[in-house]
Amino acid sequence: MISVSRTTLLGAVFASAVAPSALHALELKSSVLKHEHTDYSSDRGQRDVTQVELGWKSGDHTVLLDLAHGRRDFGGDVHEGERVAVHAYHAWYGRWSGRSLLAYGSDDAVFANRQLGHHVNYKAGRNVVLHGGATWSAYHGDVHALAWQGGASIYNGPWTTSVRYTHYDLSNRDDGHSFLMSVRRRDAIGHGSTQLWLGQGTSAFANDAGPELRDTRSKSVSLRRVQPITEKLRLDVTVGRTWHDSPVQRYHGTGGRLGLSYHW
Repeated sequence: MISVSRTTLLGAVFASAVAPSALHALELKSSVLKHEHTDYSSDRGQRDVTQVELGWKSGDHTVLLDLAHGRRDFGGDVHEGERVAVHAYHAWYGRWSGRSLLAYGSDDAVFANRQLGHHVNYKAGRNVVLHGGATWSAYHGDVHALAWQGGASIYNGPWTTSVRYTHYDLSNRDDGHSFLMSVRRRDAIGHGSTQLWLGQGTSAFANDAGPELRDTRSKSVSLRRVQPITEKLRLDVTVGRTWHDSPVQRYHGTGGRLGLSYHW
């Protein structure tokens, strides 16, 4: 079960990380418009999310405002919702950096209703960065989840290889876990990149998950391409599929995301 002390601790860490004194003189540096569509097999409907992101920067601190509208169609039962999220990225004392998350969504089966999280990065070597942190989430139906995460990234020229392990403490079912690996290659010239993700886990949690997902196992693969159009304009395309295997049935979700970003 999830204790109040854990969520209180996360809140205190977030508040200190995004203190107003560290965010003075912010300048608008980026704007992003993107749309994501996922189509599920076995009559499980589809999900659409449209997002607008604005990014400000001041020195080593960056703040990202994320506004989203989503629609979930499940067997004729349609839900629509909105979410506002603030991400804060910050660098401290040379080897240390971190990111914080605060989000609020409508009470429906589209987004998490509330989220609070903080993650810390430590540069352990010239090409190695260690990651750790936690995110608390509240979902529709008074369901809560606390995700503890740890991992590492290795940098080698244009290549970045990352691994993440996450343990989920869930209020309505047995604890779960997931493992995610990604390989990213930056283009030799410009700001383009190509990235591959591979993931697997147990007790996969979805906003609209039903009791039949308690013992679900899942595997996923996705490929992302960031393609510069001009010096400041970039196209962002991601395609992927997730396979779910539950005691009730097997099904999959196939999706894609298309985004356009402008950087000052």
